[in-house]
Amino acid sequence: MKRTLLIAAFLAACKSQPTALVAFADRANNTTKLDVAVESGKVHAEAVTVYEPYELRDVTFRGVPAQAVLDSAYGEKWRKSEVISLVALDGYTTTVPVSRLLAHKAWFAFARTDRTDFVLDKKVPKAETVAIAPVYLVWDSVHDAAIRAEGDYGWPYQLASVRLTTFAQAFPGLAPPEHGTSEAAEGFALFTRYCATCHSLDGHGGKVGPELNAPHNVTEYWQPQWLHQWIDNPQSIRKGTAMPGMPAQVPQRQKAIAAVIAYLQAMTHGP
Repeated sequence: MKRTLLIAAFLAACKSQPTALVAFADRANNTTKLDVAVESGKVHAEAVTVYEPYELRDVTFRGVPAQAVLDSAYGEKWRKSEVISLVALDGYTTTVPVSRLLAHKAWFAFARTDRTDFVLDKKVPKAETVAIAPVYLVWDSVHDAAIRAEGDYGWPYQLASVRLTTFAQAFPGLAPPEHGTSEAAEGFALFTRYCATCHSLDGHGGKVGPELNAPHNVTEYWQPQWLHQWIDNPQSIRKGTAMPGMPAQVPQRQKAIAAVIAYLQAMTHGP
């Protein structure tokens, strides 16, 4: 009888454990833990249909609006931050500008409506089924063409923690000199969002595309007009290249490309 009661108590305790627990830290490392599933009782959870960039089809999730969850965790101060770092259970980190969260609808999803297990049947980059608990950040890719065009950018799953930060803190090896121009600073933000997934500077960044600053900066051996055209429309320079151009939906796109080049110039090692 005693053993039965202990088992029953253990099972009850398990059921009471948070199912979608996420830690939210600010820049001073003050941390708040919220169960997104519990938050759904405070802020009305929504059944939201998105074009799922890994399954390549419409999928409906249950989730809480991201802005409401962030307000619960941080109050208004998250809105004045530059970047939010989203860390998965395995440590994989995705960085999303706060401006994106303010301009586009997103949800912290904690369940699917079409099945009981919280997983993705991924089609890309390879076919596999992956668990995505405790939380999956999803975006309004059905009605928002700009979000749809960016594919899986900013869709972290197995989300375990969120941190407010700055571009310089999130990308310390890529930050431009403090005495740099405002154009270079703008280019830095654009580079980290659109370029650093593939390209590196001095070894910091992605490994898919070529290194851009070691031993020589790309602006030292590419003529400015050709570099601008390469970022604008790579296929016009090299047929069959895998490099994508600056996304068409980027505001003031030509100015943005010039800012990326100004950033690259600011990062040169000099003579």
